[in-house]
Amino acid sequence: MPDGRGVRKDDRRSGLEALVRTHGAQALAVARQFAATDADAEDIVQDALVQAWRRWDTFRGDAARSTWLHTIVTRMGLKRLAKRRRRQRLAPTFSAVSPFGDRQVIDLPDRRGSASIDRILDGEALAQMRTAMLMLPAPWRAALVLRDVAGLEADDAAHALGIGVATLKTRLHRGRLALRKAMMAHLPLRAAPAPIYERQTCAELLQLKLQALEDGRMTPKLRAVACDRCRSVFRELDLASASCDRLFIGTDRAAIKARITAVLARLSTPASMHPDTARSTEAVPTGSRVHRSPSRRRTPGPRP
Repeated sequence: MPDGRGVRKDDRRSGLEALVRTHGAQALAVARQFAATDADAEDIVQDALVQAWRRWDTFRGDAARSTWLHTIVTRMGLKRLAKRRRRQRLAPTFSAVSPFGDRQVIDLPDRRGSASIDRILDGEALAQMRTAMLMLPAPWRAALVLRDVAGLEADDAAHALGIGVATLKTRLHRGRLALRKAMMAHLPLRAAPAPIYERQTCAELLQLKLQALEDGRMTPKLRAVACDRCRSVFRELDLASASCDRLFIGTDRAAIKARITAVLARLSTPASMHPDTARSTEAVPTGSRVHRSPSRRRTPGPRP
């Protein structure tokens, strides 16, 4: 029967299937020019086929059906590419939070006593840091809260977020650098000392400092070999870490950690799930991510 637009659904279905059989591989090749991965390219083709199905009766015959399909694929690819670029503009990159381009550093005393930190992190400064924390990208904020507030181990925090430990550490490092950058808008500044090393050396020293913060280690040897500029950045990172700690004074960290750990334990125990869910997850190790098929949609149309 006609579908109300002058085209029988059976004819449309058979026509679309023939088009996919004949030109589907070329359509996928076109889609790959706009996609970061093969899975993205498949999704572009799926989106294009949905549009082709809906607009089948609008084809005027000015060009071949294959050209018409490739035009739709191109439009879907451009749309997805524009969306990805918008996301990239919104998501801060490492260069946006890196200290290497800064001409100023926070004017901090070169000592690490708790009294000096308390003087710097007064009520107003902490309120500003709380706002800065809320403005962090959600993935960075979640990593900081689970590690620095709840005190979860890296494995447990990564499991809770459904990511690998390496990804967790990357988010933590960038989150701490972003907090440091936010502090610069609210605290006194001075001219940054000139570096004495090549940038690559400074980058390696910064990575060691960030890893030491992650491990909860002091860095006297690292500070001894760092130049004045790097030491200034290290003090700023120490202050950012201390502000994270003081933001949640009064919070029962032990209770938070116990609660989250209990939830993770339940999620990791198949017997605590619904029987069907338990059976489906028995083969998945704790902390593993379940990979789903990238092509989730089917070409629309009536089932035979």
